[in-house]
Amino acid sequence: MAPACSAWALAVSLLSGSASVGAPGDENGVATLVAGYYAGGLLCGAAAGQLLPLARSRTGAAVGGGLAAVPLYAAMEMTRSGLTAWTTREGIAAAIVPAALVGGAAGVISRKVFLDPANPDSNSAGRPPSSDPPAA
Repeated sequence: MAPACSAWALAVSLLSGSASVGAPGDENGVATLVAGYYAGGLLCGAAAGQLLPLARSRTGAAVGGGLAAVPLYAAMEMTRSGLTAWTTREGIAAAIVPAALVGGAAGVISRKVFLDPANPDSNSAGRPPSSDPPAA
């Protein structure tokens, strides 16, 4: 996802003729934005790995996904508005609310796709997903 977002930011920057993004007076460089994409993604992945035991249930998967997404949205908010604005209530809410909504849904969907024993194509038994139809 980070390469696609980085390519998009670079394309917009090149087409606009500016090496900065954001509102005038509150601009960040494209390099800062791209670094935020990668840092947020790496931290989100590390958090998701640590919270994987929560995915034994749907509720745990939703909670784990929401918590794991906080670093991603926090990095995006810090990149967008800077570290000073991050300490405001709005800056924190701008990271936590979407993390809970999007991350929670992503956790449940990921559990269903990768870990659910009822899903014959999931990787719950430690084997690669099969493309064979389930046996009758």
